[in-house]
Amino acid sequence: MISDRQRKWPRRKILVTTSLRWLVFVACAALLVLGPFNRTSKDAERYGYLADIMPSDWAATNVWLDSTGCAVERGVWLAVCENGRLVPISERAVADDPGHALLLDLWSVATGKRATLPDVAQLNTLVDTFGLLALAGLLFALRAWLAAIVLMGLGPVEYLGWMGTSPHWSYIGLVSLCAVLPMALAGRELGLLSRRSGPLWIAAGLVFLALSTLIRESIGIMGLLISLGAVAMLLVHRPRRIAGLALVTVLALAAFTTPRWVVAARDAAFDLQPPKRLATHGISHTLYLGLGFVENKWGIRYDDDYGEEIANKADPPLLEARCGAL
Repeated sequence: MISDRQRKWPRRKILVTTSLRWLVFVACAALLVLGPFNRTSKDAERYGYLADIMPSDWAATNVWLDSTGCAVERGVWLAVCENGRLVPISERAVADDPGHALLLDLWSVATGKRATLPDVAQLNTLVDTFGLLALAGLLFALRAWLAAIVLMGLGPVEYLGWMGTSPHWSYIGLVSLCAVLPMALAGRELGLLSRRSGPLWIAAGLVFLALSTLIRESIGIMGLLISLGAVAMLLVHRPRRIAGLALVTVLALAAFTTPRWVVAARDAAFDLQPPKRLATHGISHTLYLGLGFVENKWGIRYDDDYGEEIANKADPPLLEARCGAL
């Protein structure tokens, strides 16, 4: 006969082993934060003395900083204060996504001071670090322990090697965040995630999809489509899960609309000049210019200036000013 003590021993051994592995993960994460993240963040601070005299070479970034001044002055987000009026940020940062400006506005309201260029670089650093840790954490939860450790060991070279003040520097972190939802869905359905951790990772993936779409709509499109593809594949193999997967689909679509809800909330809360332009990057921009990433018979080029040229050929012209924020 097997005693109760003998039955409990394998379970205790598994718990101890799992705890030790997560302790290793936490230690690696701490080293990443104290090492590469801290170093890159401090590198951005070195340029603080230029914050008042050197504008960003990315036009939209300067509009974000103006927006933070308005946030401190009047408590409004995603707006620029001009001659006593509140002008929607979309009127000054053409075809720009609201994520960076919103996060910088919230930070400025919390601290009571206008954001600077080093703050933008540090925000990009934070997004990339968060994306790296989220993806590594999911890999660890999926029991791909070695892959998670290697990612945290080698990833900082790509994620945090250097940082700038345009939105593009945060994209690798956003792509990593968008990968969480489809991977968590597959991991939960394949039994790689437990009943307790699976729903938590799926919920986190939905939040990450909303954040990614808020910062860059085109990356959010990618995350949404891959997630919907994962749902379709799981429905084929596990049709009995239709209710849960349908709920995830609805929530993913809702997460993708986050930028529109944020802008709608601003418009309802404050008396602004009526916006005339899109407050996001625009799906058509991504789809059309994306065709020009490879040589094609239509002559479409993956270039913002080419997109502006085509838009201005319309009658009437679709663009009234150079879209420097694209």
